[in-house]
Amino acid sequence: MKKTASFLTTALLTLSLAGNVSAADGEILTGTPIIDGKVDAMYKNSLTLETGKGTNAYNTDWDDANGSIYFLHDDSYLYICAEIIDNDVTTIGEEECKKENPFKNDNCEFRLSLDGGTTTIKLGIDAYGYRAYGLKANEALIDYSTIQYKTTYTDTSYVIEAAIPCTEGVLDMKTAGKLGFKLQLNDLTKDGNHYNFATDYAGEGAKGLVFYNLSSESAAPAVTNAPKTADPITAALALCTAAGAIVCFSKKHAE
Repeated sequence: MKKTASFLTTALLTLSLAGNVSAADGEILTGTPIIDGKVDAMYKNSLTLETGKGTNAYNTDWDDANGSIYFLHDDSYLYICAEIIDNDVTTIGEEECKKENPFKNDNCEFRLSLDGGTTTIKLGIDAYGYRAYGLKANEALIDYSTIQYKTTYTDTSYVIEAAIPCTEGVLDMKTAGKLGFKLQLNDLTKDGNHYNFATDYAGEGAKGLVFYNLSSESAAPAVTNAPKTADPITAALALCTAAGAIVCFSKKHAE
């Protein structure tokens, strides 16, 4: 990504509501997408947050850091899909990513409260899909190995999709009826510089969380009724009748 600063910078990544959801309702609709690293159509009917707009906290340029974050939920999972534009999608490599610094990649770190704000967990996933990680303090609350995720990427963009299990009585989003969210976007450039962009206060804890209500409304795209087609026999008879009429018409004029 193009940056005017050549040093590690933490900047504000503003989030605004977009798509079919207005700032007034801001609800996460129901739906069960396929976890394939693609933006299913139903995502775009639910809560959509846009990244990379507005003035950041440190007045540095990051005008090419942009994308959309989508949300869905069902009885068992919270689904997040991040679609990020980045003109140099980069990684430190799979082996390095598996060590202690997985955040030094192009990746997203989602800060989530699934219990109404009491507990905040971190989930980070890199653009290449090498690893899903969090804080050791969170491991007593969530088994990161149970998180389903898939990524897809090109030279100029990537998609991270994840299904995060919600545990009744612990991280009980259904009972809370809302999700607390904030985002940190990490960027590794081809020249080895590493940048962080974050919403408000990116650290752990509830500070800076924005809460969005869960809705029972389905996000599934509306299905239109296709026109009925005739059964094969009826269609064949109609075709023969039409063909016969054409033959008769031709003979009549041939006489």
